[in-house]
Amino acid sequence: RSVWSSSLGYGGGGYIAVSSFRGGGYSHGPNSQTQTITSSIIHASLFNNSQSSYYETSGKKIRVTQPESPVTIKDDLIYFWGQTYLPDPKLTGCVQFITSNVQYNVSFCNINELTRCSRQIANASDLSSYSFYVPKFHTPLTSFAWLCPKTHVCCEWECCEPTRHEESNWFFYFFIGLLFVVGIATVMILSENPFKAHTQYVNANKRKPVATTDL
Repeated sequence: RSVWSSSLGYGGGGYIAVSSFRGGGYSHGPNSQTQTITSSIIHASLFNNSQSSYYETSGKKIRVTQPESPVTIKDDLIYFWGQTYLPDPKLTGCVQFITSNVQYNVSFCNINELTRCSRQIANASDLSSYSFYVPKFHTPLTSFAWLCPKTHVCCEWECCEPTRHEESNWFFYFFIGLLFVVGIATVMILSENPFKAHTQYVNANKRKPVATTDL
């Protein structure tokens, strides 16, 4: 199946082929043929917890007081408040965080090997009417970012297992095979009447006699 790719950097955006949805992508996480993270799940994870460190200030304007703290989104998926708050890829060893909504202690290791993902918050229908911001300087927060294992790809709002290379390139091999068949057919057609082809060549190159006038 083809789903929206939410990867950062080269190759980001567009559609990619995946074999399954994996949430945060870890071995103990989900393995599903349908999305495990949806707009409604993200909304519930953000607001249905009394330990949340963000709160509604006016209507649907949400003040995030600890943007450096990520949030837990169902099981093993962790969202950061945009690319700015993702762990620095130059960090060595492991880095730890405490999620602001459920107070989970999470750690990420080998940061430079992890796949970095991001998607605009407005793309989640249940959150499109909300605006999130940091109180200091009233800085807007417009996207969620997350990390996937290096063997996974970013898809929709989570991590996915990519379709195997040979399966995703079936069209390429089909096209090459088709060209081969067309080439063979063309050679056979041209070789059916070689005398005719030779005659046409000779006639096309035969010089016409030059007209002369007797004086």
